[in-house]
Amino acid sequence: MMDSTVLHPLQIQTPNLFTIKSWTLLGLCILGIGLFFYFEHCGKYCILSQLTVPVTLMIIGGSTLVTTSLGYIGAFYINRCILRTFAVIIILVFLAHIGVGITFYQMREELIPMALKELRALIDQAERSKKSEAFTMMEKIQNRYKCCGGDGQKDWKDEVPLSCCVNPNYLDNTCRYPGMYVRGCASSMYRHFEASTRIWFYLTIILFFVEFLLVFAVSQFLCQLPVYDRLVTE
Repeated sequence: MMDSTVLHPLQIQTPNLFTIKSWTLLGLCILGIGLFFYFEHCGKYCILSQLTVPVTLMIIGGSTLVTTSLGYIGAFYINRCILRTFAVIIILVFLAHIGVGITFYQMREELIPMALKELRALIDQAERSKKSEAFTMMEKIQNRYKCCGGDGQKDWKDEVPLSCCVNPNYLDNTCRYPGMYVRGCASSMYRHFEASTRIWFYLTIILFFVEFLLVFAVSQFLCQLPVYDRLVTE
């Protein structure tokens, strides 16, 4: 007769599936936020520094979803080999996420000079032709972040585009100080990024907590399996 103190496999399978589902939902949320920020800030035209946050979120969310497929299979079919593989991958993903978080935090101050370099190169291309893709990108960036140039309007050697104007004069297509944005786009983009850092911090804490719960739940699940193997053979 089965000992009442020993849980039935379904009783330990259920919390494992619940934890995996929670991680799946979290992965979907992170992936969704990454896609939202990509289409919100980039869309068709985007510079490398704008891609940093959305691509990081999409990689974290995507890796989370791919990993959970193993967890579903292992927990549903109570497969010891798959569960062990899943536990190892979860630990590796957990360490990788910590590494990405630390690296991203350390390099955040480098985003401004990196964006400034890209923006100035983009302006050089835009000044050659107003019909170029570079000019379209600069127009979109300056309209989106309410800024002008990389570090200010001085980056535009020739005529300053209307997207630098607070209230552009479309009659003569001119944009002159003081009716233009003073702040450069590199610092404006960084300020916009800093405003949302609290969201990234909370998401990271929740992700780490759920990953820890997953490792704990899978380890408990694996510890219970030998008991059921003996009960089945008796």
